[in-house]
Amino acid sequence: MAYIEWLRVKRAMFWVLIFLGVTLLSAIILRITLGDLATTTSFGSSESLDSTVKTMGPDGKMRTVSHTISHHPSVTSTRILADGSKQTITTDPVDNSIVVTTYNGYFRGTNVDIVTPISDTDGQHTTSQTTSQNFHLVTVSRVTAPFDADGYHFNVTTPMEYVKIRTHAAFPTWVFFIGATITGLIVATVLGIAFASQNDGHLEIAFTRPVAREREALQAIGVDIAGILLIMLMQGIVGVLALALWVFPHLTLGTDDARMMLLEVLLPVAWYAFTLAITSSLKRGYGALAGILWPASLVVMAFGMKQINESVVAQTIYRIANSVSHIIPLFYGNAHADSAGAAMLTVDRVIPDLNMRLLILAGLAVAYFAIAVVQWRRVEA
Repeated sequence: MAYIEWLRVKRAMFWVLIFLGVTLLSAIILRITLGDLATTTSFGSSESLDSTVKTMGPDGKMRTVSHTISHHPSVTSTRILADGSKQTITTDPVDNSIVVTTYNGYFRGTNVDIVTPISDTDGQHTTSQTTSQNFHLVTVSRVTAPFDADGYHFNVTTPMEYVKIRTHAAFPTWVFFIGATITGLIVATVLGIAFASQNDGHLEIAFTRPVAREREALQAIGVDIAGILLIMLMQGIVGVLALALWVFPHLTLGTDDARMMLLEVLLPVAWYAFTLAITSSLKRGYGALAGILWPASLVVMAFGMKQINESVVAQTIYRIANSVSHIIPLFYGNAHADSAGAAMLTVDRVIPDLNMRLLILAGLAVAYFAIAVVQWRRVEA
């Protein structure tokens, strides 16, 4: 049976690879269409040469501040800082602006500090404006005294505009696997009828002891899980490659990232176990049931999220749907970032802790696998 499952996994991988290949080819064509890959901006805004920042003055009017970080008609010098960072200082003899670009390495990104005379003489300029644009953290402010930035001393004697751009905020690795999780759920649904597909043509025989097939079942489960994870990995890699055409990806994998990636892995695995448990004792109609599980689960969770009104019927539906939602793996897959930027799961207030949700999801997967194996081993070979 393990070999049969491997053939099913290969077939699923084949179609996923076609989809990923078309996606990556489309991204390359789009990138070539919108800009030459040989240009200095081919790796996008994390190594950006130009910045355009919009600020709002006290009069409520928007102003656009544009700066060219390189290819500046200026005098340029380069130095290596004590921590190994490479710093380039560009000065413009025409408007006396100074651009300091500090490259801190792959993981820490590039810092850009721009000081230039204020062009609007009416004094209507924002004191401080912070915005996130093109994967940059951009701060625009007005300075009137000397200050240091990345080891460089800006000798400010008159009011100047200071634009600070920081690109060290790297991409969490788990972001690239959001789409892979969705694909993994789809593949898990397809592979989740593994036991049911083996039931076709088998008959239960009364008063006989079924052949123990736990080992065979576990081998099939292992092959399917490996296939799901391999497909997710392939899509994650393609996602990084596609983004690299536009923005050079500075990836991070901290504790929070690892927990989110664990969630992304557990969700398709738990859904596979859920589908397996629901269909393992069926002989026909299992494909249709596996397909119906998606909309049925979403409808149940929708009714369990909020009570429609105060009627007895609405209260009953809400309580039943809310209770059933807790045994559906999809219920534990709603992730978002909190105000501090950390990944959290807040589907409801009952289980707000991410670690607890991971434990529950893992527990559900184990339980559903056990239920599926117990049901399937009773079918006579």
